[in-house]
Amino acid sequence: MNSSVNRIVARFDGSKPVEDVIQAVVDDISREFQITLVSMYLPFGPTQLTMVGVAGYPNPFHVIDVGVGIIGRAAETQETQFVPDVLADPDYRAARDDVRSEVAAPVVHSGELLGVVNFEGTLEHPIGTSQVALAEMIVHALSAALRSASLDDERRDRLHAIERVLAVSRSLVADLDRPRIVTSIVDAVAELLSADVVALVSRQPDGTFQLEAGKGFPDEAIGSTALPNDGFVARAIASRQRIIGLQEVAAWPAEYLAGRPGGTMPHAAMALPIEVGNQIAAVLLITRVGADQTYSELESGIADLLTAQIAIALQNADLHARVAESALRDPLTGLLNRRFFDEAVETAHANARRAGTELSLIVLDLDRFSAVNNEFGHAVGDAVLRRVARAIRSATREGDVLVRYGGEEFVVIAPATDGDGAVAAAERIRAAVAATGAELVDGRIVPLTVSAGVASLVDESDGRGLFRAADSALLAAKRAGRDRVTKI
Repeated sequence: MNSSVNRIVARFDGSKPVEDVIQAVVDDISREFQITLVSMYLPFGPTQLTMVGVAGYPNPFHVIDVGVGIIGRAAETQETQFVPDVLADPDYRAARDDVRSEVAAPVVHSGELLGVVNFEGTLEHPIGTSQVALAEMIVHALSAALRSASLDDERRDRLHAIERVLAVSRSLVADLDRPRIVTSIVDAVAELLSADVVALVSRQPDGTFQLEAGKGFPDEAIGSTALPNDGFVARAIASRQRIIGLQEVAAWPAEYLAGRPGGTMPHAAMALPIEVGNQIAAVLLITRVGADQTYSELESGIADLLTAQIAIALQNADLHARVAESALRDPLTGLLNRRFFDEAVETAHANARRAGTELSLIVLDLDRFSAVNNEFGHAVGDAVLRRVARAIRSATREGDVLVRYGGEEFVVIAPATDGDGAVAAAERIRAAVAATGAELVDGRIVPLTVSAGVASLVDESDGRGLFRAADSALLAAKRAGRDRVTKI
C-alpha cells in the first residue's frame, strides 16, 4: 500500500500544474484501491472549494461552500469527517442515490488547507475504517508534495504573469499615440485581470478627472467628468495607494449602468493611482461582477506592475505630444506655424470639396512693420507681433485655424465660410488690430494697420492654389494703399 501511495504522490513533481495532475491522482486512487467514488477539491477563494478531479460520479458537485456538507465540514475543521450512514446526516448532499457512506480528509500543511480528498461508498462497495485510514494516509503523504507543487504553480504563474506584463509594457512603450495607448491599456487590463469593467480616469489641465477610456461603459459616458459617487477613485487619488474592496454602484446614473454586466449589484473593485512626475495623472478602476470575485495576491502584483508601465507609457506619449505640438507652434505668438499650415490647408480643401461646403482663406500682413523694428527695435517688434496675434484671436471664430505664416504675415483658414463672410471676418481683424494702437508697447504708442487678402473655394484645384489666390488679393490690397481688405 505504501508503495502505491508513494507512486501516486510522486506525480506532484512540479513538472505540471497541480490541477493537471489531480485528475490522474484521483484515477490512480480509484483504480489502485478499488474506491468506487473519489473526488478531490481545492480551495476557491476564502469560502468555497472547487472540484478538480473526479472518478465514478455522473453529476458531481463542482463547487462546495466551506462548512456545508461533509466535505465542507472537513475543510472548515481541518479534520477528517467519516459518516458511516449518510442518510442519517442532515447535512449530506447526495451525488448518487446508492451512496451510503463517506469520508472526507483534509490536506493540511502548516495549518494551511490545501485541499480535500473524498471517498464515497455505495451499498455494493461501502466505506469502512480501512478506507478512512487509507484516506488519512494519502492526505498525509500528499501534504508536503501538494504544497511544493502549489509553490511551483505559484512560481510558474508569477513568471508567466511577468512575461505577459512585460509583453504589454513593450507594446505600450513602443507606441506614442495616446488614444491608441489608452485603448490598449483598457484591453490589456481586462485580459490580464479578467475584469468585466475597466475605466481609465485621467487628470485634465484644470485638475478635474474625466473618463478617458473604458470597457463596460456606454460610448456616451467616455469624456464624462469624474465618476459619480465613486469613492474608489477619490480615495486612490487622496491616498496615492491601491484601493481594493466592494464597490456599490446602485446609485450611479443610468448612463453609467447601461451595458454594465451584473446590473446594480456590488462589484469587487480595485482602484490604482498612476503617478507621473509626483502627480496623480490617472486612476485605473477595475471591477468584476459580483462581490465574491476577489483579487488574489498575484493579481494585485500584476496590477502594480501594470500601473508602473502605464505611467511610463502615458508620460512618453504626453512628452511626444508636447514635442510634436511645439514643432507646430510659433514660439513667439503661440499660433500654429507654416509647417502646420502646409498640411492643414490641403486637408481643409479636401474636406470642403468632399462635403460640398464653403472654405475661405484670409492672408494678413502688417503694414510697414520693418519701420517698427527700425525705429523701436526688435524687442518692441516682438511685443507688437504678440499683440497682433491676440487681436486676431479675438476677432475670429472658434473653429477657424490661425497661423503665423512667417515674419509679419498671418493666415486664417475659415471653414464653412463663403467670400462675403471671410471679408467680414477680415474687416473685424483689421479693426481689432487698429484698435490696439492705443495700447502701450514698452511704454510707447506703436500705431498699427493690417492689409488682408481673401480667397474662397471656387475653381482652385488644391490648398496651395487657394493660398496663392489669397496672397494675390493681399498684394492688391498693398498696392491700393494698405489698411484694407481685398477679395479675389
